Amino acid sequence: MMYPVEITFDFFDTENSDIKLLHNSQECKPNHNRFIFKTEITLPNTLQFRMIGKHSRKHDTFVDKNGKILHDRYIKITDIRLNNLQPNDLYLQRWPILLHSDNQTLHTNYIGHNGYIDLIFEANNPIQWILRSNIYQDNTWQDDSMNNFVA
Repeated sequence: MMYPVEITFDFFDTENSDIKLLHNSQECKPNHNRFIFKTEITLPNTLQFRMIGKHSRKHDTFVDKNGKILHDRYIKITDIRLNNLQPNDLYLQRWPILLHSDNQTLHTNYIGHNGYIDLIFEANNPIQWILRSNIYQDNTWQDDSMNNFVA
């Protein structure tokens, strides 16, 4: 059975940069800093995206003398719906798997490095997927958010 999926990507300060989001080698072009990806999938399934064009310090990421990020250009997954079901916010923040170009793996919806983003739907139906998302309802698990990055 096919289920509709809608994923919202927000682009932050990427207008005058080389940063691009790709799916199946096709560019996902934002409109007013937002791209909404729509498709239908069977379950279980994985959707993969790729961010390219991010440059190092002093171009797309600005840091202070201690390496703390002062300003960054990035893409963020801000909403996802599977068969019109929406997971809780904490799950959305930690569910995507970001595989950096430097072979580092993070669980985050903050896409601030070149690399691949895997969205793994490990369920046989949308209800099962949404129920699994509810196990992530506290902040005791890994935090890979922007605030923990050091450039």
